[in-house]
Amino acid sequence: MPNQDAGYKLIFSNPTLVQELLRSGLCGPWPVNDVVPDVEKIPGALVDERLLVRRENDLVWLCRDASSSSSGVQQMTQVILLIEFQSSTDRMMPVRLASYISLLYEEICRTRALSTQKLPRALPLIFYHGLPRWSGPVELKEALEPDPQELDPHQLHLCPILIDQLHLEESRLPSEDNLVGLLLRIERSRDPQTAINWIRKMNERLVERNEINLHRSMTQWLIHYYLPTRMSELDFEKCQTLNQIAMTIENNTLDWSVPIREEGIKKGTLTVLLKMLTRRFGSLPESLVDRIENAGIQSLDKLADVALDVESIEQIESILNNS
Repeated sequence: MPNQDAGYKLIFSNPTLVQELLRSGLCGPWPVNDVVPDVEKIPGALVDERLLVRRENDLVWLCRDASSSSSGVQQMTQVILLIEFQSSTDRMMPVRLASYISLLYEEICRTRALSTQKLPRALPLIFYHGLPRWSGPVELKEALEPDPQELDPHQLHLCPILIDQLHLEESRLPSEDNLVGLLLRIERSRDPQTAINWIRKMNERLVERNEINLHRSMTQWLIHYYLPTRMSELDFEKCQTLNQIAMTIENNTLDWSVPIREEGIKKGTLTVLLKMLTRRFGSLPESLVDRIENAGIQSLDKLADVALDVESIEQIESILNNS
């Protein structure tokens, strides 16, 4: 199964798509006044010199924009955007991000790499593209013991932005004019014709904006990462443009009644889910494994949401019975 995280790293290594992400509204109220900053990719690999452990974030971008202070003086605002791509829930994700940000700040202090005397703000972002809903903590405080609450002011605070792309409400999707909005619509397509329509719209936007490099990256993402898990029976290796990909899909007979994601992604979801349950309960009864393997996407989604919280195999069977 293709490494979907690597596929997203490929396309989000393009500065235009990162700027579209900032413009999409998915990053909260920043950037201020919809002024999209310049972006510069910076190395994501760091070494914890105390433990001699290499830490690497998926993508790290330095975002700069000129803004006016309260006194009217122009000043340069710098923000570090950290993007972590996830195909499965990681309950230690906020801890990982906090560790990485700390190491990054240490590196900045050691090398004085940025043109500011103070440390830049960090904007950590989890770009999650797994089939089940994200079920782990997002804020760092959610990974801590709840009591004693009197110690809350003295704890580390980190609240990454979670983009659970397959479960975003329609009202939160960026507009069709936004490249990230089109990317999410392609990813969320439930049948081949819908995918064709969004792929062609993506092609139109990229051609209009003369985004040659991003068009090439988006084509490679579709051929090597997206389509193999949806339409493995088709050959896209000779396709060099998004339009050629759309034509290849359109000119081949597919079972249009089968949702486009189910065939390929269900295998990956089953692997992760069975691994989680085996870790919780040890060897699972063959009858239960058979039921899980034959369950539909909605049942797997519901089970994955609670896989780390259920207390017995009987609870798992009850969830399957009621879904």
